[in-house]
Amino acid sequence: MKNNLLIALSLFAISLGSCKMSNLKNAEVVKDCTGSYLKIDGQDFFVCNAEKLNDFKDGEEVQVTVNMSEECNLTGVCLLYHPNSGYVEVINIK
Repeated sequence: MKNNLLIALSLFAISLGSCKMSNLKNAEVVKDCTGSYLKIDGQDFFVCNAEKLNDFKDGEEVQVTVNMSEECNLTGVCLLYHPNSGYVEVINIK
């Protein structure tokens, strides 16, 4: 019985940890020399696949579907610090 409870709790914890931010969100494109970001609900998220934002200008409002990411290749070209709330991968953008 304890093993079943332990397994159930473990599966629940794993499922919580794998939750993704995957619904359509309103966002603002933010670009500077440190990289590309999406401002969602007042928080900037570093975009791992910034090439998806090539057709969009800094300050442009977009609707995006994103996945949260644990890590990202940082490719900034300056030493400016840009605080962010995590990394995202753009799945779809309008």
